[in-house]
Amino acid sequence: MKRGILVLFVVLALIGITGQGFADIGENFAPAGIELYGDMYLSFEAGWIFWDFNEAQYLEWGVRPGIATYISQNVSFYVSPQFSYEKDLTTDLNRWDIILYSGIAYYFLSDPRATTGLVPSIGAGIALEYDNYWEKFFIGLAPRVRVLYFLTDRIAPYLLLEPYFSAPLSDFMTENIYLTIRAYVGMSFYFPSRDYVRGAK
Repeated sequence: MKRGILVLFVVLALIGITGQGFADIGENFAPAGIELYGDMYLSFEAGWIFWDFNEAQYLEWGVRPGIATYISQNVSFYVSPQFSYEKDLTTDLNRWDIILYSGIAYYFLSDPRATTGLVPSIGAGIALEYDNYWEKFFIGLAPRVRVLYFLTDRIAPYLLLEPYFSAPLSDFMTENIYLTIRAYVGMSFYFPSRDYVRGAK
């Protein structure tokens, strides 16, 4: 499985490096473009926001592949499943969960004609989570700040900070809100629409 993921990333990297030459990174954020990405994270659970009895005690890690499409200039709609594994630092209890995210992000381009460089973004998403320990579904809100660095015109590693607010789906109006702060590191591969690529026929 890990070898297959590595091969996929190598193939995507070669496509990004050889497929277009050095084009404008601004083309990546034009309408109908596609972004494929994947990241991993470590998080420390901060605990219940308004109650005092539950001290933070969990360390969590996971992976998250994703796909985004640009619905207008510099604005993307993304969907990504996340697979997480969590360890209780006080009791050694282990658990896992699955989260499906979808949301909108906006990218700030200082120089759309650059071939490398930094591109920051902000966004927000909603999430549906299943936790096997509690055996219940949660609904979540996930604002994000993301900074990409384009190594080439189509390949960009990134850092992402995402607070995650969640509550049980069955009674989220009466339950308290739980906060998890996640920091991600990942890689993105861009496939812009041919309608916006210079020199495309």
